[in-house]
Amino acid sequence: MSSSKEQAQLSVIDDLPVAAGPAEAPNALGHDWRFLRQVLDACPSMIFVKDREGRFLLANRALAKAYDLTVAAVEGRLNASLHSNPEETEAFLRDDREVMDTRQSKLIVAEPVTYSDGTVHWYSTVKTPLVLDDVDCNHVLGIATNIDELKRAEEGLHHSEDLLRSVIDNSTAVIFVKDSDGRYLRVNQRYTELFHISDEEIRGRSDYDIFAPEVADALRAADLQVLAGSATHEYEEVVPQDDGLHTYLVLKFPLLDADGHAYAVCGIATDISERKRDQHRLERLLAEQKAMLDNDLVGIVTVKDRQIVWANPAFETMLGYGPGELAGAPTRQHYPSDEAHRAFGAAAYPELAAGKIFRARAEHVRRDGRSIWVDASGSILDRETGESLWAFVDITERKLAEDELRIAAIAFESQNGMIITDAQGVILRVNQAFTRLTGYSAGEAVGRTPAMLNSGRQDRTFFQKLWAAVKSQGYWQGEIWNKRKNGQIYAELLTITAVKAPEGGVTHYVGSFSDITLNKEAEAEIHRLAYYDPLTRLPNRRLLQDRLGHAIAASARSGLFGAIYFIDLDNFKALNDTRGHDVGDLLLVEVAQRLRAVVREVDTVARQGGDEFVVLVEDLAAEEHVAGALAKAVGDKLREAIDRPFKLNALEYHCKVCIGVALLGECNTVEELFKHADLALYEAKGQGRNTLRFFDPAMQQVLDHRSALENELRQALSRQQLCLYYQPQVDAARRVTGAEVLLRWQHPQRGLIQPNDFIPLAEETGLILPIGLWVLETACTQLLAWAAQPEMAQLTLAVNVSARQFHHPDFVTQVSEVLEKTGADPLQLKLELTESLLLGDVEDTIAKMSCLKSKGVGFALDDFGTGYSSLSYLKRLPLDQLKIDQSFVRDILTDANDASIAHTIVTLAHSMGLGVIAEGVETEAQRDFLASRGCHAYQGYLFGRPLPLAGFESLVQAFEMQGSE
Repeated sequence: MSSSKEQAQLSVIDDLPVAAGPAEAPNALGHDWRFLRQVLDACPSMIFVKDREGRFLLANRALAKAYDLTVAAVEGRLNASLHSNPEETEAFLRDDREVMDTRQSKLIVAEPVTYSDGTVHWYSTVKTPLVLDDVDCNHVLGIATNIDELKRAEEGLHHSEDLLRSVIDNSTAVIFVKDSDGRYLRVNQRYTELFHISDEEIRGRSDYDIFAPEVADALRAADLQVLAGSATHEYEEVVPQDDGLHTYLVLKFPLLDADGHAYAVCGIATDISERKRDQHRLERLLAEQKAMLDNDLVGIVTVKDRQIVWANPAFETMLGYGPGELAGAPTRQHYPSDEAHRAFGAAAYPELAAGKIFRARAEHVRRDGRSIWVDASGSILDRETGESLWAFVDITERKLAEDELRIAAIAFESQNGMIITDAQGVILRVNQAFTRLTGYSAGEAVGRTPAMLNSGRQDRTFFQKLWAAVKSQGYWQGEIWNKRKNGQIYAELLTITAVKAPEGGVTHYVGSFSDITLNKEAEAEIHRLAYYDPLTRLPNRRLLQDRLGHAIAASARSGLFGAIYFIDLDNFKALNDTRGHDVGDLLLVEVAQRLRAVVREVDTVARQGGDEFVVLVEDLAAEEHVAGALAKAVGDKLREAIDRPFKLNALEYHCKVCIGVALLGECNTVEELFKHADLALYEAKGQGRNTLRFFDPAMQQVLDHRSALENELRQALSRQQLCLYYQPQVDAARRVTGAEVLLRWQHPQRGLIQPNDFIPLAEETGLILPIGLWVLETACTQLLAWAAQPEMAQLTLAVNVSARQFHHPDFVTQVSEVLEKTGADPLQLKLELTESLLLGDVEDTIAKMSCLKSKGVGFALDDFGTGYSSLSYLKRLPLDQLKIDQSFVRDILTDANDASIAHTIVTLAHSMGLGVIAEGVETEAQRDFLASRGCHAYQGYLFGRPLPLAGFESLVQAFEMQGSE
């Protein structure tokens, strides 16, 4: 602020007219004004007085000079009319009015003023209000001092600071300044980047605010050392950063005040972490190199001109030399031959010359003459001198192991499947044969266990025993069933061997196996052929006997009864003959299946042959009567199973069986058991179809009787114990037309034995052939004898022929020879055949009948309607007569079916031009019924029983006499 005296002077000056200059000042003030003007004009600062509109009322020379005008030209003019920069003018006017309005001085530290030449100059201006009265303030006094030099100095300082700041902030080094208390005054940009703190944030903070205490302690100790000594120091400091610890080389120096006292520490830190790591790596490499050169395993040599320059101890030891003995030695002495030495050099040195590393396996010779194998690798060491560096590793043991492994590998890839597992059974390796045999590739098998091949046919006990053997003996060998990838079950011969470490523990398991499925199938086929029926797949007689032996022994031990069933199918031969063997075979297969379905799985169903089956049931009961009841129940189920209709292709077939049963526990041998069951079956057959019979002692008596009867029958012919009986055959007029000859056995002790008691025995034993021939000869001899008797000469004789006799190859010849030998008339001989006899070879039957028919022999079909006659071939047979079986005649008057059958047979015979005769006629009513239906020939008790020759002849005479009356 100005003093009151100065203000008064200025007020006086301000009262002057605006246009007034110094010459126009009042006379009283003229001298003072001139003096003041001179002072104003002499002042280097611009001095001016302006009113509220910005008009210069007073200006000194310095101000006028700025606008390149005279003082007179400036005074009285508005600031805006003088100033070329409107923004500056507006700023001047704004400041002026602010001073006037506030009536307070204002210092404008720096403001630009544009001169008339366009240059800009800087001024520091003080503006003071001029108050001419106590009411208004409409004038301002200004003093502006040029500060261009100061501004230039300031700008230079700012430029230097900016430059220094740019250098510091762009430096890769970390730069910081800390005061004597360790507080940061400033850090560069690199510091803020690394430690994530800005220059503003870090100021006033210490290292303890940034780092861990132990790090901060180390940094503070270094700072204090610099401050105390006022000297520069260099340190290696380790500080943590985001990626770990970093090592810095830090140059620290003190900042001194005017008195030379250190008031701060400046540090420049360079990150030498990579250099430290490189140094560590280099040290490690040098250590490794030293260890490599001094190692005991790798031999290292330098070679020049194929002479050893230097060798490490390992190479010397490898070849059996002492320290330094190989220096200067030629490399040739280490090779087994000159050729090997030349070949190695020829292969190696071109590679080395090309800058490559040469590697090869070579044979070397030790000092003691022993050969070793080495892996050699070499590289050029000095191209100018040709010196090379070589490393050698003794691989003698490895090569031997490789040779063994190569042999083992060849063995491993054999035709046998190979599998290697670890100690826990996890598959480590398999060979190609494994893949071929199992279907699993190596990739599918490795990492799994052999359980992947388990077929399920072996139980847990089997595998427990297997591994127990491996554990105790170190190996196991045997047959096992496994499963391929496609699900197929196959048999293999497997060997498992445990591989043990030197200390005794198991490290691996090796399995070797071969496919023996074909062998097993062949064995099974041989076994099946030997022990099983090929048609039904049932056990055959051989296997049955073996099982029976075991069953008898088991029954003796347990005390439990079992049962054996002999089963025979009724009329099976007839089915075979009429429908063919394929249908018969189909029936046998179906029967086998039904029998198996009835009994338990542990029981045995066998086929002895033909239509005979055997069932063995064990462990029925300890009490015989209970076992018998259970055995009967099983037998009834067997009969019921067979009794159901069979579907044989398109044929519905009903089958009946006879069953003989014997109990296990009653017999001591297989033969005896078979004998008992066979006797029981024989008894069942004797009782008729669909019958079950048990063996008892009475059966044995029957068997003994049959055996004795057979022996006596063989002697009956030679002892002339056989004889013929004659049953008359008559016509409608009751005239005897002939007779059927019936065989009788006149036993000296047993008396007269009926045919039913010995004819079946003769059939079974084959005695029917000589007996049948004797009957034929006797009948023909009688025909010749009757030819000489007028009342008997026209009679015919009907002779029954058995199937066995008829199918004998010489049957036709035998009949022809008998006729020729006896001289009997063939026209009076009639052979009676049964329907079952005709079911064999039809063509052969027709041929034989036709041949005898051509000789005059007649044929009658006996028991017609009881068999399975086929009209298709019946019409082809050269028959003369059909014989109605007595089973139809017996109830012909009471049974409509029998009557219808008899009538049908008569009608059929007439239609085919055949004669018809009814047997078994016992009443007049039966004869009359038959006669009414067209049957006019009869045989039966109504006309006469079978009689010896004399009785028959007497009967004929009696009939003749009745007829003549």
